[in-house]
Amino acid sequence: MPQEFHIMRFLNIQARYLTMLFVLVCFFPDAGYAISWRITPALSARQTYDNNVFLRDIQDFETRLSPSVELLLEDERYSIKALAAANIYLYARYADYNRINQNYEFSSSYNATERLTVGLDGSLIFDNTFDYYLSDSGIPTSKIGRREITINPNARYAVTERDVISFTVAGTFIDYDSDTYTNSSGVRGGFSWVHAFSEILRGSLNLQTDATSLHSRYDHGERYLGNAMLGVEWDISERLTVSAMGGVIGTQTFFEEAGDSSTVQFGGAAELEYKPTQTTSLTVGLDRGVTQGVRGELISRNRARLNVNWKISERLNAGISCNIYDSISDYRSGVDTTRLSYNISPKLTYYFDEDFFVQVGYSRYETWNYTTDSNKSRDQVYVEFSVANPFGK
Repeated sequence: MPQEFHIMRFLNIQARYLTMLFVLVCFFPDAGYAISWRITPALSARQTYDNNVFLRDIQDFETRLSPSVELLLEDERYSIKALAAANIYLYARYADYNRINQNYEFSSSYNATERLTVGLDGSLIFDNTFDYYLSDSGIPTSKIGRREITINPNARYAVTERDVISFTVAGTFIDYDSDTYTNSSGVRGGFSWVHAFSEILRGSLNLQTDATSLHSRYDHGERYLGNAMLGVEWDISERLTVSAMGGVIGTQTFFEEAGDSSTVQFGGAAELEYKPTQTTSLTVGLDRGVTQGVRGELISRNRARLNVNWKISERLNAGISCNIYDSISDYRSGVDTTRLSYNISPKLTYYFDEDFFVQVGYSRYETWNYTTDSNKSRDQVYVEFSVANPFGK
């Protein structure tokens, strides 16, 4: 489709979403409580030199414009958040790679009683497979349009001062612009129980089950997933917090053409947050689980992440983030693909005030495909300006 069509569709959705936000602000019922509200429009502009655009062995300058608007409504009993955001990518030489990613989010909670809180969350995402899967699993794919809708009602109940249980039911729908990719629609149910052993030590039990329908031009099928995990969170000191969760993940997949398969494996996550001084912070995370690829294949993914932030002065901040992915993809053809990828991104940010900053940064991505004995890499250098203007009461 021509780029003008995508721009007009983006502007049309933005207009509808902004109208909804305006109605919420002006006509949301006042249930006898003092309502506070805040609207935050924001805009950032980033100029990037990319030495390997979409890993296609081409170089170009990329301009990214990111408008957004966020709404917050709350009083003593309810809270509503809404966000409309977009990333508009424009290339100096290769206009065929121009695109608009959009993100619309809505979350709400209502304190029905002193113990019971109910909520409803939802999101609508327009992006593409390359951007999504590179951040999700470190795996490069071609640039195909992708849409995702998620609806998530949930509830939280404080059984006692030490015990809290939560329930969630989520429906997710994913659709691609290519009929060779596998669209999916599914329902996920979850339950968690958190027990506070003390003010600094908490334990949890987490159960989840998924049922997903998969369909493409070549095949149709269903996948069922279930996991059970135990977790612990320990505030060792004011500066150090550690958490860990582990258990079993099981999957059962049925395809009309490719046949059936099942897996049982260990899954979990661990995180350490450390603040050695008032101006520095460190976060280290590890997780192991499963995700789904563009053709419905099951991806077993191990991921490690590191984030370091240093407040050099009142206005100047430095940071670095690193992600490492180790994944095995089952393409239902008898040959698994094993891949190792990493991304490292140092940055320097100068704040003119709390809502206006300029940032310079560098990003290095590299991936190795051990099945085909090949590797690809990409380097990016960028400068970004960002401004926001919150207002409300």
